[in-house]
Amino acid sequence: MINAQCECEGTPCPPSGIACDDGDSTTENDVEDGECNCEGTPCPPAGTACDDGDDETVNDQEDGQCNCEGQNEVIDDFFLESRIADGDDDVEENGRNGNMYLNSSDLELVYDRSYTSNQTIGLRFTNIFLPPGATITNAYIQFTTDEIRNINGNMLIRAESTNDSSPYLNQKYNLSSRPRTEAVVAWTPPNWNIIGESGPAQRTVNIAPVIQELVNREDWVGEGTAITIVITGGGRRVAESYNGSPQKAPLLRVDFEYTGSNLIHQPDETTVNEVEEPSEERLEISTIQSVNLYPNPAAYEINVDIQMNQTTATQGTITLFDMSGKAHSQTLFDPQLERTIELEVEHLPQGTYVVHVQVGEHVATRKFVKK
Repeated sequence: MINAQCECEGTPCPPSGIACDDGDSTTENDVEDGECNCEGTPCPPAGTACDDGDDETVNDQEDGQCNCEGQNEVIDDFFLESRIADGDDDVEENGRNGNMYLNSSDLELVYDRSYTSNQTIGLRFTNIFLPPGATITNAYIQFTTDEIRNINGNMLIRAESTNDSSPYLNQKYNLSSRPRTEAVVAWTPPNWNIIGESGPAQRTVNIAPVIQELVNREDWVGEGTAITIVITGGGRRVAESYNGSPQKAPLLRVDFEYTGSNLIHQPDETTVNEVEEPSEERLEISTIQSVNLYPNPAAYEINVDIQMNQTTATQGTITLFDMSGKAHSQTLFDPQLERTIELEVEHLPQGTYVVHVQVGEHVATRKFVKK
């Protein structure tokens, strides 16, 4: 504008770094550049994984306008997969003399030959995370065809009745002498006609009742434990074993629901149990006081900081789930000694994950973003 001296004067530009608004909803952190220009940083593309800071939402994503939004949903459908991980964990027990065959290159389910007759097959799956109170919705074992010499017959599937199956020993009847579940599932597999096939034909029927009986045990902890599946009966199908091909060894898949909600309470937040005398109410405070994750987002590792109320528990579990409910890793810790546990996440794809902390019956969950 023209001043009183007939000179043209302008207003000085705001200093560089001063916050401003560039009028563009797809940018953020708008600042002046010192030359009267307001410039912002482009927002992350829509669909980019983020963390909205709300532990009650899932599938948090950028909307393209610098907002991180999640869905108001709590994950309660989970699944785990455990493949036979050692050559001594898929075994055959001779049906005539009880001799144990711990290093077979394949698994005859269940008839092998005349001098072995119908065998007892044992499959020991390790590193099982199934929290007490979980509801098993579906479970099966996936085999891979090794031979196509089929004999029709009916098989019976049970589990060893224990809270943690011990390794097999090379002693007669070491498998069949173990107690088994009352729950039993019959399986009549179709013919296996293609070597190397691993599809619906090589998959057992739903064995959820067998797994559920284990989870319902009073001594069930389900923290990195082992489950043995026992197959008996008649007929013949020949599957790959660990010694034949570790990548094609039997795989246990378990789908389960777990609604054990976040039981974290601050010290002044209590759960009151019903008692006969109101004046003698007993206050129960969660073992877990708080759980924090850092750095978040994380690229290489994430630290799980756990604050505990007084506890006598000597073991807790940290399980890492993706947003589909698949368990990717499980780490045991001592609640009395360890307060910060580091988890390696460099191998994980980008996305949002859930850290599930369990100490006894108490559970806490927190989300983080892998970048």
